[in-house]
Amino acid sequence: MRYEIKIPITEENLLLFYSWRDNIRGLKKIHKDRVVNSIYYDEKNLTFANDNLIGISERIKTRLRWYNNDNNFFYEFKFKKNKIGKKIVIPSSKYLNEVSFLNLFSHKNDEFKSKTLKNKIMQIITKYDLLPTLKVSYNRSYYKFMNKIRLTFDTPSCFQILSYNSKKIKKKDVLFVLELKFHPDDYMLAQKLISESRFVPKRFSKYLRGLAINNLASYI
Repeated sequence: MRYEIKIPITEENLLLFYSWRDNIRGLKKIHKDRVVNSIYYDEKNLTFANDNLIGISERIKTRLRWYNNDNNFFYEFKFKKNKIGKKIVIPSSKYLNEVSFLNLFSHKNDEFKSKTLKNKIMQIITKYDLLPTLKVSYNRSYYKFMNKIRLTFDTPSCFQILSYNSKKIKKKDVLFVLELKFHPDDYMLAQKLISESRFVPKRFSKYLRGLAINNLASYI
């Protein structure tokens, strides 16, 4: 389990962010920048989105993810309670047009050695009629602070609705996003790092943001 704290940043505050980032002692870049592509799955009536919007503390997020132009796809299940979450990543051997959550358990994965976890994911797949809803793409930079706190910085996302009646129009966001991910034991260290910046953490979801920009949700 880990904390995930997000900080939306406007273009006007980019220089302030870069100045803060470049003066953090103990911050190291740990990975080459790459394009992150995600397809979020939900029911036709947007069950998962609505749970988030009305403030349900225990939430589920399901998506397919890949990086750059790679053909290696990953199923991702995110379980979140308030600000603490857990992510399960399962590699797929299928091509994008063949990917289906229904054939998920045909893959060999160490995560499935946990019977409890396997049953939990199976309940999601069978309970919800999961459909590809929104595609999100952005560029991500990766950092680590004191070898304990992971920071990612994302450029504004490009959103595309995937429902059967959409016109497949791509829309671009204007917000950059800084995210801190860390174990609960490192909470005070993360708070100190944030307090040394001039930024304020806020609830932020790329999924909800994409739906809102496409007039499918009311979300700031």
